Amino acid sequence: MSSLVSWKGHRCYVHVYYDSLKAEMENRKFDRLLYACRQELSSGELRDGHKAHCEKFFTVKETPKRGQKVEYRQEAIGKHRESTSR
Repeated sequence: MSSLVSWKGHRCYVHVYYDSLKAEMENRKFDRLLYACRQELSSGELRDGHKAHCEKFFTVKETPKRGQKVEYRQEAIGKHRESTSR
């Protein structure tokens, strides 16, 4: 996609390219992060670098009978995927 814009009083053409390979690699990287976070939450050995992601994309519930239950926050994951696919 190309567009003519004005920048600091000059005419400039902006060319935007979509790289489907890079998008797929980013999706796979995010999937690996989600998998690692789920494994860490299930084992109870949370890495500092993943703590923010775990809090954002997962809900952990503790019950006396069933123990710990790790659930995905589908809405947050969907919003992240949508924001990175643009």
